Amino acid sequence: MFKYFNQFMTAERNGLDVLVLDEAHRIRETSVDRYTKAELRTDRPQIDELIAAARVPVFLLDEHQVVRPGEMGSLEQIQRHATTIGLVTQHVHLGEQFRCGVSEEYVLGSSAYSG
Repeated sequence: MFKYFNQFMTAERNGLDVLVLDEAHRIRETSVDRYTKAELRTDRPQIDELIAAARVPVFLLDEHQVVRPGEMGSLEQIQRHATTIGLVTQHVHLGEQFRCGVSEEYVLGSSAYSG
């Protein structure tokens, strides 16, 4: 199952065992956008929706990537929100990377920035 971050607004609490969130540095303040139905418009933080959707949410992020305006998914922000709602986090640093379909120069050149 593949979904966008903003598609968990109405997800059942702990409805998934594991939710893997790739590119988590792209999390936004809320899931509301111009297409959101009026009855779903809230100020609920998107990070709260994502954490609530699964028993084990896994956030994969690269804090060295440039983020766009409105994106806010840093390690510190994720940990702070989890702590605020009484959850314990575990940070696992991934020191290596695998990129499929790119040149060897890209992988070697970007490994210094992998976090």
